[in-house]
Amino acid sequence: MNGYVQVRSVVVSLLIVVMLGLAGCAANGNPQAGQSAPSVQASSDCGGGSSNSSAQGQRLASSLDDYICQASTWKDISEKQRKILQEARAAHGVTTAQYERAWSDFRTCLINRGYKSFDLIKFPNGVYKMPLITSAPTEAKQEKYHSDYTDCLQEEVMGIDAVFNVQIGNPSLYLEPEDGVADCLRRENLVPKDYTADTLRKEHSARKYEHFNIRDMRVRGCFAANNWNVNFADEEAADIW
Repeated sequence: MNGYVQVRSVVVSLLIVVMLGLAGCAANGNPQAGQSAPSVQASSDCGGGSSNSSAQGQRLASSLDDYICQASTWKDISEKQRKILQEARAAHGVTTAQYERAWSDFRTCLINRGYKSFDLIKFPNGVYKMPLITSAPTEAKQEKYHSDYTDCLQEEVMGIDAVFNVQIGNPSLYLEPEDGVADCLRRENLVPKDYTADTLRKEHSARKYEHFNIRDMRVRGCFAANNWNVNFADEEAADIW
């Protein structure tokens, strides 16, 4: 499916626990902004991308401009984002200023809905994500948060975040996150040049990363830019209630 944003969320304590099937969720029920898979509205104006195939080597799109075009057609995003993405396509990319403004507006959107102020996590590569949050005091507040989060995500940042992430962490537009992460780690000189996605898959399956420090924020930035969230059980969670 063109424009599909793949999500993996990982919580790390002594072992790494993979929470698959919880698209956009991390520890304490916290969704990660910009990580939800959008509904896709195909456009004949966009170049050909990959199908929703798991075959290694498939691409999200034939070019960055085509991926931006696809993102601009996602039916879940706001007209505000659609306009920004159309501008980004003409400029061949989302600017850092556009990206940071989108995240700032997302944060403001949540705060304006009654949540306490919180700090976003910013990785060395410039990628942002939501912090872990403490559990909601009631189920009703948790449900309201998820609704508010989704509204703010779709209104302010989802499409812009997806495009900026591939610009930073996955410029080759790999479909599979392992391919994108491995490529990012190589480009950042965080692993040997012969490090491959298959090596990452094996290390992740064994829950033992031998080629890099999983707590290194540069490493986590590569994961985050490929929609693979790594969180640690000993990290302080934000109390937004």
